[in-house]
Amino acid sequence: IFRVSLCVFLTLGVVSFFVMFFGADALAEMLHDPLAAKSIRALSPAVICVGCLASFRGYAQGHANMVPTAVSQIIEAFCKLVIGLTLAVLALRAGKSGDTAAAMAIVGVTVGSFAALGYMLLEYLHHRQMPRSQEETAPAGDILRELLSIAIPITLTSSAVSVINLIDTSLVQGRLQTALHMTLDQSRELFSAYSGVMTLYNLPASLIIAITASIIPAVSASL
Repeated sequence: IFRVSLCVFLTLGVVSFFVMFFGADALAEMLHDPLAAKSIRALSPAVICVGCLASFRGYAQGHANMVPTAVSQIIEAFCKLVIGLTLAVLALRAGKSGDTAAAMAIVGVTVGSFAALGYMLLEYLHHRQMPRSQEETAPAGDILRELLSIAIPITLTSSAVSVINLIDTSLVQGRLQTALHMTLDQSRELFSAYSGVMTLYNLPASLIIAITASIIPAVSASL
């Protein structure tokens, strides 16, 4: 199951990387913010790691071990903060534009994802459990079908908030520019204030997700 999920997520991640990297300008236009293209490109390598991280963390959590997930998330957050903030400050001090500084800040997200994935890979190699010789492995096709039957409904549900936020970004910035005739800078300034409030609004959900991730393996084992 782990190997099949890792292959699937790695494939999806690579495809998503190419879409984001080479389609950054088109995606930024959809958001009515052409200056976001650099940030989208800076974030694109991280999507390769996201799915792989989910597989490694799921493997550890399936064995009722939440420590690797917690440590990898701390590593990821630390890199986002320290590396992203440092690169952004250096870019601004070097006289770079605001969109370039934002892209440099998002590089911290990408570096954090790779660092967390590196830790999870080492953790897996150190603690992996080899299957016993008498165990039979289900065909990869059957495992893939079962994974998709579980993953697709959950993914569609959990991605609803992200999709709504994307639509929100496009609609709000688009209406500020077309209906109120604001410049790009004015609309981005107002939308950033709105996004800051939304961060607080989404805080309870992030706490619930953390609790749920640690409970699900125990509930599944009991069932």
